[in-house]
Amino acid sequence: MSGALAVGSTPLGEYLADLTPIANSEVYLLDGNLASVASSDPRGTHLSTLHDQNPALEAALLNGDRGRYPIGEQWGWFVSVAIDGTPWRLVVAAPEKDILSPLAGAATWTPWLLFAAVMASAVTVTWVLVRLSATRAAQLLETERLSVTDTLTGLHNRRGFELLGSQMMRSVGRTGQQVGVIFFDLDGLKAINDQFGHDAGDRALEAFGVILRRTLRESDVAARLGGDEFAALILTTNQADLLSLRVRLDHQVRAHNSTSSAGELAFSMGVSWFNPDLPQSLDQLVELADIEMYRHKREHQLQPAKGASGF
Repeated sequence: MSGALAVGSTPLGEYLADLTPIANSEVYLLDGNLASVASSDPRGTHLSTLHDQNPALEAALLNGDRGRYPIGEQWGWFVSVAIDGTPWRLVVAAPEKDILSPLAGAATWTPWLLFAAVMASAVTVTWVLVRLSATRAAQLLETERLSVTDTLTGLHNRRGFELLGSQMMRSVGRTGQQVGVIFFDLDGLKAINDQFGHDAGDRALEAFGVILRRTLRESDVAARLGGDEFAALILTTNQADLLSLRVRLDHQVRAHNSTSSAGELAFSMGVSWFNPDLPQSLDQLVELADIEMYRHKREHQLQPAKGASGF
């Protein structure tokens, strides 16, 4: 998951568009490569280069943080100030005639007095708005993360499983790997709820979520689909790897049961495989894995060994 904000569309962009009262002035918020993050230039687009908008100003900036630069047959003044805590700099530029026109006969240092007053407030306000934009972006990312997370187990929820699963299946044809869908059903959760209470049932669900995270690899995707149903997407180059996965899962479940005082975990599982030559949707693969899980559960009507899966 990823996300970003176009700074030019935030209050910061609106602020830059009306930063200074100096006529015909231009304001740019630039990154370290002199790309325009936001500006007062209506022709500017998000992350267009300053070279495209004002090549003369770009050339002047490469030689210093302040000074004069040519505007056709006339001259302009510019000031550039770095914004602490960011890779950005704020640049204000204006034609010399517009800076000096209110003060006829003023000394040549007059532009610096005007610019100093403007920049003293501009940098502070810009820093605050940058922080607000960053905070808003972080909040949006956190909201997105929560929308794909199961709050009880910390695994992905059904929405996250579907989003990541679809991405994984689109990429599998390019990597030569195989995608397997595993469907899990916790056996005996109702008995744990009835005997020890629903808090114990929640702890059993949490424990199984921890077991899945410990057992699966970072490239795999584990999710709680709802109730006592879990699913995982695994990437592998050899379907025989599934045997090793089952062994590790059983080992983790037995280790949990050896210390549990509120019922024992047991699970059944079924597997389906994505075939890029005969593609099926993720929902179809989950359904096939679910059918396979129940088929194996029926074949193992006898109570499985302590902590073992019904697969």
